[in-house]
Order: sequence, then C-alpha cells, then structure tokens
Amino acid sequence: YTFVRADICDKEAIEKIFAENDIDRVVHFAAESHVDRSIKNPEVFVKTNVLGTAVMLNAAKKAWELPDGSYKEGKKFLHVSTDEVYGSLPDDDTAFFYETTPIDPHSPYSASKASSDMLVKAYIDTYHFPANITNCSNNYGPYQFPEKLIPLIINNALSGKKLPVYGDGKNVRDWLYVEDHAKAIDMVQEQGVLGERYNIGGHNEKQNIEIIKIILETLNEMLPDSDPRKAHINEELITYVADRKGHDRRYAIAPDKIKAAAGQKRRKSEIRIYAFLSLSPFSIMESVAGYLSISRILSFGCTPTLVLTVLPSLTTTSVGIDITPYFSASEDSSSTLILHILASVTSFESSSITGRSIWHGPHHEAQKSRSTGLSELSTSLS
Repeated sequence: YTFVRADICDKEAIEKIFAENDIDRVVHFAAESHVDRSIKNPEVFVKTNVLGTAVMLNAAKKAWELPDGSYKEGKKFLHVSTDEVYGSLPDDDTAFFYETTPIDPHSPYSASKASSDMLVKAYIDTYHFPANITNCSNNYGPYQFPEKLIPLIINNALSGKKLPVYGDGKNVRDWLYVEDHAKAIDMVQEQGVLGERYNIGGHNEKQNIEIIKIILETLNEMLPDSDPRKAHINEELITYVADRKGHDRRYAIAPDKIKAAAGQKRRKSEIRIYAFLSLSPFSIMESVAGYLSISRILSFGCTPTLVLTVLPSLTTTSVGIDITPYFSASEDSSSTLILHILASVTSFESSSITGRSIWHGPHHEAQKSRSTGLSELSTSLS
C-alpha cells in the first residue's frame, strides 16, 4: 500500500491522489467522531465531515465519470457512517434502527454525519454515482483512541482516577467489535448493491454503567494480587456527573438487511463476547473476542469461536494454562494462556474453534515465529 498524509478538505491534494492512482474503491472512514468535542467546537465537525466528504465525492466523480455520464467499471465509493444519525430509541427492547428509520440527529457530531450521508445520497440520486452508505453501532477494539468510553475507563481505572458516568449511566449502546465491522464493510464494498444503505450492528446492547462494571471486574480478575494498581480498582471510582447535552438514551441496530445480503440468519443464542485487556502501562486495550456461552459479559449473535490470546510477562489468578511446552524455550517463556473459561461454559463444536494470537512486548518478531503451537493447542482443546 501507499500511505499519503493529506487533509480530506484539501481539494488539490485529494485530486492529485486520484490523478496519480487508478483507484477502484474509496472507503471513506475519515471523520471527526467524538460527541463531546462536537458540542464544544461544532465548526470543526462541519468542516471535516461535510466539506471533507464533498471534496472526496467530487474527486472520485471527476476521476471515474465517463463523457456520457456513466462511470468506469468496478468503481465504488463506500461512505462509513454511524447509527447516531437516527437519533434516539425508546426504552423498548423491540425498537431498532432500520435503514428506513427517519434521520433525526441530536448532536453537532451526528448532524454533521447525517449531512454527509445526505450528500452521498444526493450524488447517488442526482449523478447515479456508484456508492453505498453503512451506518454502524459503537465500535470497540485494540488501540482505540483514548477519548472513547472503553479505553478511557480502562486507563482511568489503572491510574486510580475517577470514572465519569453521564446522568444515571443507563444510556444504552449497541457494541460492535472492530473486526466484525471491518468484515461487514469489506462485504459491502464487494457485494453491496449500488445505491443501498446497510446498517451494521452486533445485537450487543449494554448500558454504559454495565460496561464500566464489566471492565472493573475484568481488570480485577486479570491483575495479580501483587500489582499495586489492583487495590484501587473498584466501584468507588465511579463518579456520576451532569448528563451530556442532547444525550441520546438508546441505540440499537437491526442488521437484518446486511445479514440477508450475506446469506446469514441471525442466531438467537447465549453466545457471549469476552474482552481481554492488555495491562501494560502504555497500552489502551488489547481486545479479542472469545465467543463462548459464558453466563455474563456482552451478548453477541455470531458463530462461537474460541480465541487464544498470549499476554507475555503477565501472570493472573484467573484460569490459566501454561503454554510454554508449545513454544521453544526463550526469554518470554513465562507467557501464560489466559482463557477465562468460566464454569458456566456449555458445549461447542470443535469445528468452531480457531486460534489467534495478539502479540505484545519487546520480542514481537521472535514471538510471531512461534505461533504454530496455537493450532495444535486449539485441536487439543476440542
């Protein structure tokens, strides 16, 4: 790939990129995306999210359009957006956002994203521009920017800082693991019907206060008793603050359309997703998805998958299996496989088990070379 550092509002820079490269796909993620900052400085959001999107659309149109008004074969613009453009849902488990839900944004951020959505739609309707729009729920995963809820709570808890909770903490969000979002985007850019909008969500709704308590519980499970940070990680850190202005009460995506397009039916099961957190001082979050029937944590409708994670130099009082025999003797032989398989785990088919390693530490390349042992371990666990 080629990395180009440029401002999407810079027309000349963006057009130069299109002129120098035969681009088939634009996946337009670039946006200002934090509600609190949008309340303090809405102009920045309007500039990046609206004007920046217009620049991207115009550059792509100029590069792809043929003299007769049609477009070169195989070109597509995929605009990545948010469920926040739909506004807020009532406290009703049967209410969801659909692609046909009216646009009703309540913050400068969501208004700027709704505007960009409408701009893309206008290009589709006016110019028959080859595009799709996706609207996703709240993402989480490794290396997320620290202003977001999950990494903010992790970092504050590890530092013994207060954990701010807006209002009563019962605002509901639908949490989507970043890899699942990426897979859905890839499917839309390959298979999505031109001109269509697709909602992407996880059927994984949790109140903000529930997420915070899950993180505290998980940190306490993973930190060894000898770690001095463990003493101050408790619910006394939770601090309720004045509610955010225009704070939407509940988001919940209905991903029926994209699942139908992928030929999949939603599973109604007790599958859970467990987030493993890296406890190194400088990291934000190492999050991997262990899709097991565990009695708690975050519900998620997908195929059960066991994800194996190696966290070098981390000890734990939780369920752990020493995987040293699966690797050659080395300076990081203290690595422990953290499974956190609880007593409430039910059965799962061996064919659904996969292995994945998230390496972290000073011996990254050396560790990667020994990853072959994971497949053997996965088989033995079946």
